[in-house]
Amino acid sequence: MLLRMGASIILFLSIFFMPFWFSVLVAIAGMMYFRYFLEAVILFLLGDLLYGAEEPKFFGITFVLTLLAIALLASIEYLKTRLKYYPKKFD
Repeated sequence: MLLRMGASIILFLSIFFMPFWFSVLVAIAGMMYFRYFLEAVILFLLGDLLYGAEEPKFFGITFVLTLLAIALLASIEYLKTRLKYYPKKFD
């Protein structure tokens, strides 16, 4: 529990003080290590609400990182169920 809270705090601080790619890497690491790391989706939503701007190359979507976090969370959780040597109970 303490490790998950620490990871959430690190992700929170990285969203505000680090480049976005570093935050994405921290979120991916958290999603791979913890089960249902929804903190990443919530914190990316907060980051998009504060810093988000419409991206013309993504069809004018403002919440690019939030959608990326949702897609990553869904795909990583799906892959966790398919891996043979991934532990069934963790966190």
